[in-house]
Amino acid sequence: MPDSVSHDERDEQIDRAIQQLSRAVVKYPLAAQAAYSALVREGRAFAATDEGRRIRSQLAGSELVARLRTAWELLTLGMLRDGTSAGVLPSVLVEALVQAVFRNRFEARIHEAMVTRNEPSDEREPSP
Repeated sequence: MPDSVSHDERDEQIDRAIQQLSRAVVKYPLAAQAAYSALVREGRAFAATDEGRRIRSQLAGSELVARLRTAWELLTLGMLRDGTSAGVLPSVLVEALVQAVFRNRFEARIHEAMVTRNEPSDEREPSP
């Protein structure tokens, strides 16, 4: 990000990026899982190199890495899992739908979510 961007503007950009990531994972769960699996494969291949082993040992036990892992799990709603086959709908999404059915005002909540989704917003989503 350019240096001319204020802290508030930078925070807003980061917030938008976080929201877009969460939306993309829910909107395109199969693509998100496939991308995640590819990143895991690439990371493991790098970890097998001398440089990868060196960096991994430096990061072991890092508080920052632990915080990043927590943030990742929260942002992706725990939907992305290692070892999940491409094309498999994340069980977390299915479980959330089942749990939603048992909540009070289920139909009203679905209606509200659909109306909100179809309302124009100032924020444009990037095209896939």
